[in-house]
Amino acid sequence: MLVEASVRSRTPIVAALFAGLVLVGCGGGGDSGPAPVTPLPGLSITAPANGDVAQAVSLGTSAAIASGLKASWEFGDGSTSTELAPRHNYGKAGDYEIRLTLSNEAGQTRQYKTSIALSRPGIVKGLDCSKAEEKGWCWQQPQSIGNPSYGLAFADEKTGWRVGESGEIYKTLDGGTTWTRQFMNGEMRLVAVKAASASDVWAFGLLWAKDENVLLHTGDGGKTWAVIQTGRVFSNGFTGYAGLNGLDFQIAHLYGNGGLLVRAAFGGLRYSGDAGKTWSRAFAGRNEFVTEQGTVLGLDGDFLVRLDLVSGVSTRVLQIARLGGDPALNTSVRISSAGGVVLATSYAYGGPGQIVPRPMLYRSVDDGLTWQVLDAAPPAESKEQDWPATLLAGSDAGKRLVVASGGRPLVSVDGGKSWQAAKWDGTAGQQPLLQPPCGSNGVRLACASSSEGQYLVSEDQGASWKTLPVPIAQAGLTDTRDVARVDRLPDGALLFVSSSGATGLMLSADGRSIRTITKPWSSAISTVSFDDAGQGLMFRADGLFYSSGNGGQSWSARPKATADIRSGTSMSPASLARLGGQRLGLVDGGGQLWISADGGQSWAVPTGIPTLRWGQIRVQDDRFQWVVPPACAVYLYDDVYVCPSNKTSTVLTSVDGGQHWAALELPLNQPTALHRNAAGRLTAIGEQGRVLQSDDGGKTWVERNAPVKRSLLAFHAIDDKQFWAAGPGVALVSVDGGETWTSSAALTAADANQEVLDIRFADALHGWAAGRYGLLLSTRDGGKTWERQDAGTKQHLFRLEVLDSRTVWAMGHHGAVLATGSGGY
Repeated sequence: MLVEASVRSRTPIVAALFAGLVLVGCGGGGDSGPAPVTPLPGLSITAPANGDVAQAVSLGTSAAIASGLKASWEFGDGSTSTELAPRHNYGKAGDYEIRLTLSNEAGQTRQYKTSIALSRPGIVKGLDCSKAEEKGWCWQQPQSIGNPSYGLAFADEKTGWRVGESGEIYKTLDGGTTWTRQFMNGEMRLVAVKAASASDVWAFGLLWAKDENVLLHTGDGGKTWAVIQTGRVFSNGFTGYAGLNGLDFQIAHLYGNGGLLVRAAFGGLRYSGDAGKTWSRAFAGRNEFVTEQGTVLGLDGDFLVRLDLVSGVSTRVLQIARLGGDPALNTSVRISSAGGVVLATSYAYGGPGQIVPRPMLYRSVDDGLTWQVLDAAPPAESKEQDWPATLLAGSDAGKRLVVASGGRPLVSVDGGKSWQAAKWDGTAGQQPLLQPPCGSNGVRLACASSSEGQYLVSEDQGASWKTLPVPIAQAGLTDTRDVARVDRLPDGALLFVSSSGATGLMLSADGRSIRTITKPWSSAISTVSFDDAGQGLMFRADGLFYSSGNGGQSWSARPKATADIRSGTSMSPASLARLGGQRLGLVDGGGQLWISADGGQSWAVPTGIPTLRWGQIRVQDDRFQWVVPPACAVYLYDDVYVCPSNKTSTVLTSVDGGQHWAALELPLNQPTALHRNAAGRLTAIGEQGRVLQSDDGGKTWVERNAPVKRSLLAFHAIDDKQFWAAGPGVALVSVDGGETWTSSAALTAADANQEVLDIRFADALHGWAAGRYGLLLSTRDGGKTWERQDAGTKQHLFRLEVLDSRTVWAMGHHGAVLATGSGGY
């Protein structure tokens, strides 16, 4: 006799089974039979509602079980126990039904059941995730950076912000050592940020869906951010340009009370005096320049003009003399500003044989209202052609000026009437050149040097200079000369920002140290593979292998492989797979297949295979592995899906974990995936929606009718009967081992933008699809319905690794590796 009781509860689960067990003796004389199993109100299974699969689950009952009764536990994963209060370790995360059966000597039983949901939080602990409480999808690689950053700004030496892809805003309070995310919106790309103070910060960027600009503002240091949809500030379509970053857009100046000026590299200046609600073009002619005080200057013919931002009216403030009186000479003007001084240098350039006159210098100490001509010859050390000067510092009401002329510092103490070459502490004749823009805090000057890895610093207002080495390797920079702007911070520190807008070098207020702020976004391409226990192996573009024992939460580098393995690139990513045991397979960036029999310590090219360029290596299971040619590289990055028109393709197959490989000729262009069922039937899918099957090891093939004519880029077999295939704007499912196919309207509808590049299932119910622009879709009902998940990135995701119904990795462009221990929910 079996009696079952089941009512679910939550934390802690007390499976509200208002029935229990007690052994009750029968009254009266004579022999007594076996004690019956009778109800006891309140007896229930005790277990946590949710748990960590890495930890043992403790089970029990809410009341003591009478002697004479036997307990039998079924944990839902095939394991059992007869203990009264067992502890059980689950191998995979997921949902499990737990059953407890109590029985007496007569065989009478009563059964109770409850459920537990196990996740794998350890692989994302401490990481940035798309949802709160480390749920959703989390950044494993590149660690500490995540999405690309495009803008960087500091209020002081310790307090700063960086902005970037997916609308991310991060704040640091320790000078860039650690960052905390304050804001994220996957529909945004923030490209510029500027701090008026430690509480007043502005960010500017793009709204993908609307193809418009967006402005964000905080008045409380980032605790809250107001989103201001500005419309299209720049009307010439720059919002759709995928390469926009902190160099293309800059917040040029903040005026207080909601006034700000934004510059686009190819779109001029836009001004708003009402916190972004309305905008006007700030046009001052050619060579527009914004002074330290926020004044806009420009050229109108031979005149220097000054723009009134409120009225939009430009006033001529200086007539530039045409040098030498030769109309054939081209005259240009360079404007620079520092220390309350504005310097305009008029210089000419002509063709071969033309005599170029000496440039003219004009100085203003009232932000461009009035000007004085500085008719001074350069010092003997300077060349006439180098004399067009860039102002580095100004002080003493404009009497003391420091300029860079041909990369060499010159100093004037009489307002520019005469100039002297600065001194420096290096070997005579080997002085490196300055690389403006430079920074000044009133006393100290600093510039990048023409010698990579050095900065030139002056502690005496430019009179003498010394070199300050920069630890390039530690900073993660390739060239310290790549500087787009220098910010002077209120505490005297100087922030050098790279042309990408994301990398900064901070020169401390005392001038004694210089350090990196944000390592640049890496274009490294990672290929990652995990085994059933979550042990990971990664091959990166630096040519090194990395291993992880905690599901990718952290990685350690292995010794560099002695084989000549080529790292992957964005157009030719490497592919890594575990073939079984210690055997690994790798297709490197050059398309060469490598096999390792010792867990990646040594590698060799398998013998007897065709000398071809290979693409992806994949593992179905321990009975079948395969390698296909390179896919059409454009499908990862462009909207065009065009493949070479070859009539046949060669693939490699193995049935012994990659120990031996056989070449197989397919009558199929651009095969995407292969499958081999228990009976040996081969299924191949590829471009134009073609599906082929062979029952004789590939000697002959039968083409199946698929209801599409578009390339199938993703494939997964849940078992030998149920197949899924997907591609741009198409999704197919088969329930008879690939003989017939039907379209999946649910997946196609969810993939409205035609982006799917990979599809994987953990079991018959739980699956995911990944693709371009951060696409992640999931199903919990075997594909009947699909829902979109927030990946927290717009990077292309082109490969999935699935361990169980909660543990999934997504690999993508720029070395991105995302992980979830909660199924992405």
